[in-house]
Amino acid sequence: MGFRPRKLCEAWVEPERELVPYAAARLRMRSGDILRFVSDCALGYAIRFFRPGGSHAAVVLDTRIPSFATPGESVRRLDMAEADERGFVPLRLSRVLSQVVGRVFVHQLELAPPQLDKVNLVLDRMIKGDIAYNYKTLLELMFTRPRYEHSEVICSEGAVYPAICAGALPAINWCPTPGDLVGLPFPCFEIDIPSVKDWVERNR
Repeated sequence: MGFRPRKLCEAWVEPERELVPYAAARLRMRSGDILRFVSDCALGYAIRFFRPGGSHAAVVLDTRIPSFATPGESVRRLDMAEADERGFVPLRLSRVLSQVVGRVFVHQLELAPPQLDKVNLVLDRMIKGDIAYNYKTLLELMFTRPRYEHSEVICSEGAVYPAICAGALPAINWCPTPGDLVGLPFPCFEIDIPSVKDWVERNR
């Protein structure tokens, strides 16, 4: 199959994936892992009509923040970064997932330490940088395959860019869609969405 530009309306049937509770999924996710959303909403269905396989994409951001309970120490926090009309924005992962209606798949990059350092550096620059959302590309993808841009991105362009910079993916000159991510050459599992709300309740 491979990571390639899939044809317009090319059929896709999701293979059986390991379904992982969120508490366990957190332990497996690292910065740079790519999130593929398959949303059960009108917009999600519309996107997948033209580009089957996914309706949104984001990238995992594994960070540490100061501990409120123990001054001077830090605790792990999982965010995700996504491209939207505000730029390339970090969001609390559990908060986003707890509101998902649909399915979410994690494509694990399995990076070496130097690659992981590169991914974190790239993500920091993307979040702090001046990246605009590319509405023109979004519309073009319904009919054609535009070229890949770095300064103006859609969600899936932003999601794969850190992996490309780290050498985990080859450079591409075509704009990937969320549906194209089904061909990523990485291990993939599905997050058990109902378990996210349970985790959030236990960790308030």
